[in-house]
Amino acid sequence: MNKDEATFLAKLRDAFAMAAEACNDYLNTEQPTYQKATASAGKPQEQTIIADVKVGELLSKFPQELRPLITITDAMDFWFVKPVKFLGKDAFADASEVVRGLNGKYERAAQGVKAHWEIPK
Repeated sequence: MNKDEATFLAKLRDAFAMAAEACNDYLNTEQPTYQKATASAGKPQEQTIIADVKVGELLSKFPQELRPLITITDAMDFWFVKPVKFLGKDAFADASEVVRGLNGKYERAAQGVKAHWEIPK
């Protein structure tokens, strides 16, 4: 093995070590979890139609406990809402309820596209 190959392999080893350390740090941090809030009895649920809003305003439509578990991105005609991780039954149902209230729908995973919700602008 020549000097250039040895240098390359040493740099590659160091890069993998840094990546492994970053993964371990991430895995050892507390991840957000979902706990469903109890709804107030007799309080009607409000349905809102979205016109042209900012991501923060749209995020505020979701329950506080659910916000760290989703991402919202702006597309041309839609807002895409994607889970950060597996949501579980209750969190998924709550997210779907909010999206439906905003005239949105759930799009199942298709070839090359991950599952997500779409909310029209």
